[in-house]
Amino acid sequence: MDSLSLIGTREAESKLSLPVQSASDNPRLEFRDGQFLFAMQNQEGGLVERFVSAAAVREAFAQIPIDSGWLPPEIVRWGNGSHGEWAVAFFPPANAVQSRALEISNEGSGAEFSVERIKVPLPGLVFFGMGTNYHIWAVKTAELRPYHEIYRCPLPNVYQDGAVCWGLVKPTRMTSKSLFDAWELFIASTFNNHLAAGKSKRSRDDVRVTLRDVAANELHYPAQDLIRQVDHTGVTLDQAITQFLETGKMPQ
Repeated sequence: MDSLSLIGTREAESKLSLPVQSASDNPRLEFRDGQFLFAMQNQEGGLVERFVSAAAVREAFAQIPIDSGWLPPEIVRWGNGSHGEWAVAFFPPANAVQSRALEISNEGSGAEFSVERIKVPLPGLVFFGMGTNYHIWAVKTAELRPYHEIYRCPLPNVYQDGAVCWGLVKPTRMTSKSLFDAWELFIASTFNNHLAAGKSKRSRDDVRVTLRDVAANELHYPAQDLIRQVDHTGVTLDQAITQFLETGKMPQ
């Protein structure tokens, strides 16, 4: 075969193997009853279809880079899966000087409704978000130790499993950046009598009583006041996150 014929053959093979890529036509991957069908139109105008293995699909997508961007130092773990991004942030315990002002209402106390701002030295708090689900827990340590036990967050408006009750104001879907918007939305809200029980040993019926007492008399939030996230057995942060990623439910 002469050189011109060889060049012509290569060009023909190229047109058969190269896909058409345009604004309206591109190769596609279809899901067919648990199988993967790769389909494309070649440059000769022919339709090419073939089934590919799950391993081949996995290898192809593994070449796509994932970059979370620069993460704030509070984020201690980040992931991405079928349900979207998820992340865990840790806010260290504060003393009375560092404490943040919280809005506490006296709703349900029998008195005329009012809202007060108190500066409470909260314990270390763990904030977890995935999709539109956000959870919060307390820890007894100054640094986050994921294999240590977690405790119920000593704040109202948090369900027993740690899920945040947002009321009428809903947070956006979790990303490594919007996690902190959700945190601010939660911590800057007015804490009322909703879900105020079962958060404090000192005042089991209403954690707001404890919050006011700690704000007035203590330098640090008393660790001995925290209630175990799971009665009798306890649960670590690592166990809670692992169970939620696997089942979509938190231990309680």
